[in-house]
Amino acid sequence: MTDLPDLSDLLQLREGLSIVHHIPGRIRLRLGPIIQDWAATQELTPAQAVDWLDMVPGINGIRLNAAAASLIVAYDPERLDPDWWETLILGDEDMAVALVLSLFTGT
Repeated sequence: MTDLPDLSDLLQLREGLSIVHHIPGRIRLRLGPIIQDWAATQELTPAQAVDWLDMVPGINGIRLNAAAASLIVAYDPERLDPDWWETLILGDEDMAVALVLSLFTGT
């Protein structure tokens, strides 16, 4: 498992994510070129670039389709509010930072 990316990296990478499909417990994200470029500069494979998601409490599994540039995240909607995905990807930066920090610190 790779280390958690720098929080500033995560915030910049939000620009390369879009929600393709979402039902509580499962979300499919489209990974834009900015994600692939970041992974290359970090000398990470696409799988390594998203591997840190396994560290998030409530994530049950991740499945990367590098050829289709998409990521499916299975999660526990009792632990991770489905509305949080909108905040993480599209929301205000300060709110996204607070949410990310709370996910990793449990506060």
